[in-house]
Amino acid sequence: MAYDFDIIVIGAGPAGAAAAIRARWVKTASAIPASVLLVDPGGLGGLAGMGSICLTGPSFQFVGKELMEKIGDDVRQCEIPVLQETVTDIARDARYWVVRTPARVLRCLAIVLATGLRRITHEPEMWRGGKLIFLSGGYARSASRFAHWSETHRGQGLVIIGGEPLAASLAAFRARDAGRNSIAILCEPRQQPIGYHLAHGRAVIAYTEAGSAREIVCDQVMLDYHSLELAPSSLAFLPAALRDADGYSAIGPHGDAAHPGLYAAGDCAGCPSMALKALAQGAEAGFNAYRYVFTHKFGAVPSLFAFYASPERPPFFAPELPPIDPQHHRPVGLSSHSRFAGHPLAGYGDGRQQDFTPAEADDLQRELEEKIATVHCR
Repeated sequence: MAYDFDIIVIGAGPAGAAAAIRARWVKTASAIPASVLLVDPGGLGGLAGMGSICLTGPSFQFVGKELMEKIGDDVRQCEIPVLQETVTDIARDARYWVVRTPARVLRCLAIVLATGLRRITHEPEMWRGGKLIFLSGGYARSASRFAHWSETHRGQGLVIIGGEPLAASLAAFRARDAGRNSIAILCEPRQQPIGYHLAHGRAVIAYTEAGSAREIVCDQVMLDYHSLELAPSSLAFLPAALRDADGYSAIGPHGDAAHPGLYAAGDCAGCPSMALKALAQGAEAGFNAYRYVFTHKFGAVPSLFAFYASPERPPFFAPELPPIDPQHHRPVGLSSHSRFAGHPLAGYGDGRQQDFTPAEADDLQRELEEKIATVHCR
């Protein structure tokens, strides 16, 4: 059975995008990029798409929108498809990782988990429509934001969304509000928001609870990231063995020998939550996933500078490309113009196993060699 992509990245925020780009962005002529798919129900951006993050230094600043515009340009340049579906399960079979969504089953050699603290759906539209408020950036700042909202509103319906520890804080929120407004909570993942829309000027939140679809109507939505930092909800689909006691990924950007080909980066790999950490860990996870895929396909460690972790460095000369078996491995690094390209979700093909003739296999081998010889170096 063929697989669909070399690497599937779950989560398309800064960490996931950095991982996908790093696996596709070739900077040396001795390597070929991997085929990569980004999966995120909210599309590319994550929290950065709502302007709620920034990357700063002593003399520069990128706010969320500007940061994701630059990252989005790289995703498009690297021909990385983005699938807007929700991952419901991952599992390891005899040879591949299996990723399931409500609509399809995908197989790959490696997975990068970059889900953040929670799943993003239509929150960017709600934020741009002025219906969404973030409680983040420290407890004092969050308390001040809630107090200001409570004191300046009366008779409003407020829904606060956060992790399971939010339930213990409901009484404190209501006491601080002193009955001015109606306050309800949704605790993820027990109550999982699946979408939002506006109706008659109010926000309608669609969510699931105990397998049933429900709705709640309100005037304002708050996202409480402090409770999510105590109990992230985005990895609820993972087996318990892959999560630590607090609910974060037990696997980091370096992976784990017990779960070959599985990596994690960004907020889901543990706090603190910051764009700099997400981008750095994403790039690191992307490198490690690429190394795993290359070694799996060709039986040799790629000759890339990022892997010079020991005195025994590979040669600086481009090695002869090892042969691949097209009956078992999907083509990697080919453009959409290649007659062998087969991304099932990017319009390149239907994703089915192709039975190549010996002549076609030779053509594929030559095309990969030409890719190495002519790759654009940045």
